[in-house]
Amino acid sequence: MSKLNEYFEQMSFRTRMRLGTILVIFLVVSLGVSVSIYRQGRDQLKALDELGEYIAMNLSENSELGILSEEQSNLDQPLTAVLNEDQVFGAVVYSNEGKMIGSKRQDTAYALNDMDVSRQLALVKDAGNVVIVQNSISTGQRLRSYFAAVMIEPLADDFSNVETAQSQFAGFVRVDMSLDQLFAKKAAVLWQNLVLMPVYILIGVIFSIGAEIRISKPLKKLESAAFLIAQGDFSKTISITTADEIGALAQTFNNMSADLSNTINKLNFSNDELEAINMELKDFTYIVSHDLQEPLRKVHSFGQFLIEDCYDQLTEEGRDYIDRMQRASMKMKGLIQDLLKLSRVSTDDIVSSVVNTNEIVNSALDDLSVAIEECDANVVVNQMPSVSGQNTQLTQLFENIIGNALKYRSDERKPRIEVSATQQNGRVTFSIADNGIGIEERFLEKIFGVFQRLHSNTSSYDGTGIGLALCKKIVKRHGGRIWVTSVIGQGTTFHFTLKSAEANITVS
Repeated sequence: MSKLNEYFEQMSFRTRMRLGTILVIFLVVSLGVSVSIYRQGRDQLKALDELGEYIAMNLSENSELGILSEEQSNLDQPLTAVLNEDQVFGAVVYSNEGKMIGSKRQDTAYALNDMDVSRQLALVKDAGNVVIVQNSISTGQRLRSYFAAVMIEPLADDFSNVETAQSQFAGFVRVDMSLDQLFAKKAAVLWQNLVLMPVYILIGVIFSIGAEIRISKPLKKLESAAFLIAQGDFSKTISITTADEIGALAQTFNNMSADLSNTINKLNFSNDELEAINMELKDFTYIVSHDLQEPLRKVHSFGQFLIEDCYDQLTEEGRDYIDRMQRASMKMKGLIQDLLKLSRVSTDDIVSSVVNTNEIVNSALDDLSVAIEECDANVVVNQMPSVSGQNTQLTQLFENIIGNALKYRSDERKPRIEVSATQQNGRVTFSIADNGIGIEERFLEKIFGVFQRLHSNTSSYDGTGIGLALCKKIVKRHGGRIWVTSVIGQGTTFHFTLKSAEANITVS
């Protein structure tokens, strides 16, 4: 069956339409022939029964004298009249005791006594109307037998009892009629329709060709135009102007082509604008990295000179000013560097490759080794699958999140950080859990914004408020998402998804 379906799917629309039309016509004709044969057979059988009942009743009324006298000669005329009908095989007259009084038949090979007499008596003795029985005889012929009782009216000399007397059962008659002619007519109708079947199929083929000209060729034009549009040629239109559904489809297609052309033009214009904005952003990045950092370096350098040469000569208030200036310059330097990182993540193209996650986590831990030793943190890294992405940015991602866990540790317990991952449906979900101070639920989405610092006492926690925004940007550029769950006083878990290296999906 699967091979048949595959073969059918490989057929052209034209072939499928022709086969479908021929099949539909064949089924409709077959159904029509079946209904016609059934109705014709039913009507013919009804007409046969009406004729058989009439003959049986007529023979019953003309057989009284023969039954009373039990003489065959008194039955010759009514039996001969019965045989004048072509469909009658034979007729028999019986007494009320089942004795055959008279009979006639069309063919001497036809046995009139094939049916048991006692059964015949049982059928008609208490019946008020003609009884019909369908059977067959030893010669193989199919018959329909009609039984009618012969009833004798009360005698005239017993006039005093006429009102109370009832008709008496004197005997019965049987008329056998052939069903072969009926079946022969059914067969003739069937063969007639089978002979005409090729004509019907030819009409179906002609009809399918006409439908093909009317439907398939316009669809071919639609297919050709759609192919050109897929290649980028939006000037193609379809010249079908009929007032039917095909014409409406062609007009809709032309409108769609025009709308696509306008949309593509607008997108091209927008892309040009975006490229210009991107160039401006890169220029701004260059200015930040060079022009802004140079004056800042000078401020910090001169402050360092003052500390080295004049620090002891300054008052306590002057020394405080110098210290504040140095801390502010260093904070400004870190802020500029973080903004530069965020800008590069947004503008630089990502060249995707297979990244060994275990190696980049170890690299991040090496960069954080001093902070880990200072707080005596226990960092547990489980075995993790490889992903598809950029090594440098993913290292930065893990370093920022693990660094946050170290920074916002609890003073009541030794810091513990666990890095784990699960893989499913071409995606790897990473989890970095800590036992730190936690985050209030109302801030769980806010923390990924730029310059978002959730602690009022910012001097207790260093940072610019860009680290998590940078993490979100890295994950988004890699086609994943990042979220966080947390319980105040118990800890925080960062979750993010990346594309598995096994999925072989290129990030652009």
